[in-house]
Amino acid sequence: MEYTPQIGAFVLEILSNGMYKEPFDALREYVQNSLDSIRDAEERGVISEHSGRIEVELEPEKRSLIVRDNGLGIPSSVAFQKLLDVGVSTKSLGRHAGFRGIGRLAGIAYCDTLVFRTSYAGENKCSTLAMNCSEMRQAIRPDRKNTEALQDILKKHSDYHVETCEASRHFFEVQMIGLSSAAEAFLNWQAVDAYLSQVAPVGFDAQRFIYKPTIEEWLRAHGIQLPSVTVVVTAPNVHREVYKPYRTYYKTIKAANRSGLDFHIEDVKFFPEDPKMGEVRFWCWYGVSPLFGQIDDPGAGFRIRQSNIAIGGPQLTSELFQEASPSFGRFNAYYIGEIHIVDPAVVPNNRRDGFEDGCEAWAEIKKQLVGFFRNLGKECYERSKSRNQPETKLIAVASPVIADVKQRLATGLVSKKEQASLLRTVARTVDKVESALSNPDRNGPSQTIKDIAKELTELKTKLEANKLPSLRFRSDLDKKQRKLLSSVLELVHDTLTSGQKCAAHEQCYRAILSAVLKEYGDRESE
Repeated sequence: MEYTPQIGAFVLEILSNGMYKEPFDALREYVQNSLDSIRDAEERGVISEHSGRIEVELEPEKRSLIVRDNGLGIPSSVAFQKLLDVGVSTKSLGRHAGFRGIGRLAGIAYCDTLVFRTSYAGENKCSTLAMNCSEMRQAIRPDRKNTEALQDILKKHSDYHVETCEASRHFFEVQMIGLSSAAEAFLNWQAVDAYLSQVAPVGFDAQRFIYKPTIEEWLRAHGIQLPSVTVVVTAPNVHREVYKPYRTYYKTIKAANRSGLDFHIEDVKFFPEDPKMGEVRFWCWYGVSPLFGQIDDPGAGFRIRQSNIAIGGPQLTSELFQEASPSFGRFNAYYIGEIHIVDPAVVPNNRRDGFEDGCEAWAEIKKQLVGFFRNLGKECYERSKSRNQPETKLIAVASPVIADVKQRLATGLVSKKEQASLLRTVARTVDKVESALSNPDRNGPSQTIKDIAKELTELKTKLEANKLPSLRFRSDLDKKQRKLLSSVLELVHDTLTSGQKCAAHEQCYRAILSAVLKEYGDRESE
């Protein structure tokens, strides 16, 4: 008996809000499709390498979100078919980030109208498909006794037309118009920027994370390509490029009996350290730090990525820490880092929150990662155990203070306010050290503690002196120019360091000061 099975429209609910439970999942799918289109354009020479661009435009007054790329586009001769087909894709597993042909349906659950516009490279035609999502959702309500076939619903509630445009244009654009209350976050550019920074295939911000060149050099040395595009978020009065969230300075989460500790990333390491060229199945970078505790930042923890797009979140790698040892799960947040899957045999699951069950390639990589995390967990445990020794804690607190004050005194201070702030910090640290000296353990204070006490006392004396160690500028600058530079730097310092102490603001001030002194500082005094 011959019979053509019918696929009911109820499947549409599963393929939209059933598959993509969070509105940001839809945004990820559209950015992922844009990356694939941009890489196709690069391979065909339509655009140069690293010139791919994705714009995410927020229009709060219209309650709309637009995702636009400068990729290859879709030919007008097949655009209608490709945009309406479900689960049919010509993309290649491994070469493309998306390959199932269902991601573009993700937005149906979160807007009234979903519009796709595209123009193929070299054509002077622009194809537009508009889906009436409100009507579609009504047509697949569970209380409807009879439902139509999926293909009939899609065609019935979609409008398609082609118009003339410039032949030089090539793009793909998604418009989510009439955003639902569930997609309210799409109207908040800070939320969109924060999400994309952790998920999108973007690069590092060299101004915030000084190890960007180190990672890029390691990749070149091992012949590894890391796909990335420029992603820009725009909104009324906002035009902001998106970068990965990593930076050099961080703070730990506050504990019950103490505030968070400031620290900086001291270096980056890689795993495997030196993979053979052409045999890389995955690679990982991670920040080296004092491991004071869990990092107080949404980007804390290892993240897994494929095609430089996030797979799941930190919970995925926390589970791998727990496989190494049940008590190691918390140690994931002690680190920042990324694990990039290169092996095309490793297949993401439908929701991109993990990998396909039974995937042997993933099982083999996972085994290596569990062993790697076991070593990192042991290091965290030993560091924590060591820090619980009173002297070790004291050294960890005092050493950075000494280094920072020495550097500032050598550079020069911009104001009495900065001098007073440093003096308070040193005085508090001196009190802690003197307390340790007056209440030694049975072996008495170590020579290291005695040396720290002496150095802190000397620094305190210098800071208490009436003469302010001022900034030194080039001799060819006149008095007015020097005074102007000092006044501007004082204003910047007081603005950035006013209110609650913030390591990021302090870092920003030091970077500005360093740049000014590099250009206008007295080099003979260096």
